[in-house]
Amino acid sequence: MKIVVLAGGTSTERDVSLISGSMIYRALKKNGHQAMLLDVYLGYEGDPEQVFDLE
Repeated sequence: MKIVVLAGGTSTERDVSLISGSMIYRALKKNGHQAMLLDVYLGYEGDPEQVFDLE
């Protein structure tokens, strides 16, 4: 399954969100999913159709 994990942002809880998001990302990868961790503050400027080709 292809999954994008959204984390980060601009709130005071940014650090917590990044840590939690990375833990979820690692668990998904370990279980065989195609996962991408995306910091919503930094965004992604590439082609959304190719986001999983970056792995």
